[in-house]
Amino acid sequence: MTPRLILRHWELNDAGVTDHIYGDAITMRYFGDGSTFSPAELAASFSPLIHDYTTFGYGNYAVVERATNTILGHCGARYIRETRRVEADWAIDRQFWRRGYAIEAARAVFARSFSVDGVTRIVGIAHRDNSASIAVMRRLGMHFSGEVTAHGVPSVLYAIDREAFRLPPEILEAINFPTHDLKDPFGTVELR
Repeated sequence: MTPRLILRHWELNDAGVTDHIYGDAITMRYFGDGSTFSPAELAASFSPLIHDYTTFGYGNYAVVERATNTILGHCGARYIRETRRVEADWAIDRQFWRRGYAIEAARAVFARSFSVDGVTRIVGIAHRDNSASIAVMRRLGMHFSGEVTAHGVPSVLYAIDREAFRLPPEILEAINFPTHDLKDPFGTVELR
């Protein structure tokens, strides 16, 4: 948790309450190749996300506004087998843009990834015209690492190493994150 947000594991039934986010062309225009998700595609995408918790102990989290218990989108750090790196990504419902939710959620994810999960480096990839995500990466302390093509789109790569990541102590103390009981990898997700 952060002062305004709960970051929790996704549940299969969350697909039905988030299809307006991931089905919105404006919200999704810079995410991946810019395609939206149909309700069926969105539902199918949840099993791999949940699998990441059991395999790696971390992944993408549902970002929930504490005051309203509304799912705003997602934020996380996922191990990408093809590139052999941990990539951060986020998508926030456009109704909630420009409120600092992406940076707040990403700071919590980075703090957990570096301090609990043993991640040593996190990269972020953004469409080169996505000035909002580039600004978030810079505010996180990430540095420009080059240009890449991601999902067939010209993009920029930013990165940060564990040693370079800094959070003010008051923010670090406020963060409380879900963990998964790895003794029962196919059981229910437990929040601790």
